[in-house]
Amino acid sequence: MWLRQYTDTGFGGWLFFCALNAIAWGCILALSFKYEWPVSLLAPCILGFGFLAWAHGTLDLSANPNAAIALVIIPVYALVPIAVGGIFGYIVDRMLRRKKIA
Repeated sequence: MWLRQYTDTGFGGWLFFCALNAIAWGCILALSFKYEWPVSLLAPCILGFGFLAWAHGTLDLSANPNAAIALVIIPVYALVPIAVGGIFGYIVDRMLRRKKIA
Protein backbone atom coordinates (compact mmCIF):
# COMPACT_ATOMS: atom_id res chain seq x y z
CA MET A 1 0.00 0.00 0.00
CA TRP A 2 2.74 2.46 0.93
CA LEU A 3 4.58 1.90 -2.33
CA ARG A 4 1.60 3.14 -4.31
CA GLN A 5 1.81 6.49 -2.51
CA TYR A 6 5.29 6.95 -3.94
CA THR A 7 4.78 5.52 -7.42
CA ASP A 8 1.41 7.08 -8.27
CA THR A 9 2.75 10.64 -8.53
CA GLY A 10 3.81 11.08 -12.13
CA PHE A 11 7.16 12.22 -13.46
CA GLY A 12 7.33 15.32 -11.28
CA GLY A 13 6.80 13.27 -8.13
CA TRP A 14 9.50 10.80 -9.11
CA LEU A 15 11.91 13.64 -9.87
CA PHE A 16 11.17 15.30 -6.52
CA PHE A 17 11.60 12.02 -4.64
CA CYS A 18 14.88 11.20 -6.41
CA ALA A 19 16.26 14.70 -5.88
CA LEU A 20 15.58 14.53 -2.15
CA ASN A 21 17.17 11.10 -1.81
CA ALA A 22 20.20 12.38 -3.71
CA ILE A 23 21.28 13.83 -0.37
CA ALA A 24 21.83 10.30 0.96
CA TRP A 25 23.30 8.60 -2.09
CA GLY A 26 25.43 11.66 -2.84
CA CYS A 27 27.01 11.32 0.58
CA ILE A 28 27.75 7.64 -0.10
CA LEU A 29 29.21 8.60 -3.46
CA ALA A 30 31.45 11.16 -1.75
CA LEU A 31 32.61 8.48 0.69
CA SER A 32 33.56 6.21 -2.19
CA PHE A 33 36.30 8.62 -3.21
CA LYS A 34 37.94 8.22 0.20
CA TYR A 35 38.20 4.43 0.07
CA GLU A 36 40.71 2.34 -1.82
CA TRP A 37 38.80 -0.94 -1.47
CA PRO A 38 35.21 -1.20 -2.75
CA VAL A 39 34.26 -3.61 0.04
CA SER A 40 34.61 -0.69 2.45
CA LEU A 41 31.40 0.80 1.01
CA LEU A 42 29.27 -2.08 2.26
CA ALA A 43 28.78 -0.64 5.74
CA PRO A 44 27.62 2.85 4.69
CA CYS A 45 25.43 1.41 1.91
CA ILE A 46 23.73 -1.17 4.11
CA LEU A 47 23.14 1.23 6.99
CA GLY A 48 22.17 4.21 4.84
CA PHE A 49 19.94 2.49 2.31
CA GLY A 50 18.55 0.23 5.04
CA PHE A 51 17.49 3.27 7.04
CA LEU A 52 15.93 4.86 3.96
CA ALA A 53 13.99 1.67 3.19
CA TRP A 54 12.78 1.35 6.75
CA ALA A 55 11.82 5.02 7.10
CA HIS A 56 9.97 5.23 3.80
CA GLY A 57 8.34 1.86 4.44
CA THR A 58 6.87 2.98 7.76
CA LEU A 59 5.73 6.40 6.49
CA ASP A 60 2.05 6.75 5.63
CA LEU A 61 1.56 9.89 3.59
CA SER A 62 -2.22 9.72 3.81
CA ALA A 63 -2.31 9.54 7.60
CA ASN A 64 -1.34 13.12 8.31
CA PRO A 65 -1.07 16.21 6.13
CA ASN A 66 2.30 16.98 7.72
CA ALA A 67 3.70 13.55 6.82
CA ALA A 68 4.94 14.90 3.49
CA ILE A 69 7.52 16.93 5.41
CA ALA A 70 9.13 13.61 6.30
CA LEU A 71 10.07 13.18 2.62
CA VAL A 72 12.50 16.05 3.13
CA ILE A 73 13.67 15.06 6.60
CA ILE A 74 14.24 11.31 6.06
CA PRO A 75 17.24 11.71 3.70
CA VAL A 76 18.81 14.19 6.12
CA TYR A 77 18.34 11.77 9.01
CA ALA A 78 19.89 9.03 6.86
CA LEU A 79 23.19 10.89 7.02
CA VAL A 80 23.70 9.64 10.60
CA PRO A 81 23.70 5.90 9.76
CA ILE A 82 25.73 6.67 6.64
CA ALA A 83 28.33 8.45 8.78
CA VAL A 84 28.44 5.54 11.25
CA GLY A 85 28.85 3.13 8.33
CA GLY A 86 31.49 5.44 6.89
CA ILE A 87 33.51 5.12 10.09
CA PHE A 88 33.27 1.31 9.94
CA GLY A 89 34.18 1.42 6.27
CA TYR A 90 37.18 3.62 7.01
CA ILE A 91 38.41 1.13 9.61
CA VAL A 92 37.97 -1.77 7.16
CA ASP A 93 39.73 0.17 4.43
CA ARG A 94 42.70 0.93 6.70
CA MET A 95 42.97 -2.72 7.73
CA LEU A 96 42.94 -3.83 4.08
CA ARG A 97 45.57 -1.23 3.17
CA ARG A 98 47.85 -2.47 5.94
CA LYS A 99 47.36 -6.06 4.77
CA LYS A 100 48.26 -5.02 1.22
CA ILE A 101 51.48 -3.35 2.40
CA ALA A 102 52.54 -6.33 4.53
